[in-house]
Amino acid sequence: MKRLPLIIIALLLADLAAAQEAKPAELTIGEEGLYQYQEVLEAPGTADELYDRAMTWVALRYNSANDVVQLRDKENHRIIVKGNWQQAAYLGMATLFIHHTLQVETRDGRYRVSYGSFLVENAGSPGVLTAFESNMAGGKGIRRKAGDRVRDMIADLHTAMQEQSTEDEW
Repeated sequence: MKRLPLIIIALLLADLAAAQEAKPAELTIGEEGLYQYQEVLEAPGTADELYDRAMTWVALRYNSANDVVQLRDKENHRIIVKGNWQQAAYLGMATLFIHHTLQVETRDGRYRVSYGSFLVENAGSPGVLTAFESNMAGGKGIRRKAGDRVRDMIADLHTAMQEQSTEDEW
């Protein structure tokens, strides 16, 4: 009986630790007053190798990669992508497209990933874009889901950036 409070505290601490691990990417408001996310991560390889891995990831993760890549600057190790993803909202009653800009910059042994320029487009009203910063209905939930998506995309990119090229002799 004396151990019951200890067991309850241990379970609560375990839940707290799990909740912190599953925390979505923190979309912060930058200098321009717009939501953004930026992180510098380490990865093995030269700036050129990391650039190539990032370009491969973009080609595999975005439909029509040639259409969404706005800048391919291998000399300065910089990629800019303008894309979007689909997201359910309002208890599944609406489909939204979340437009964003992704920037990946590489250096030897590290890379910086930045998401920003978030806009929301309701599939029922194509062409009408609403800034994340607006006081739109359901905005907090939309931003939370976008943070989840950004976290997932960065985790996927980070996995791709760790993979070192092996020359297959086939």
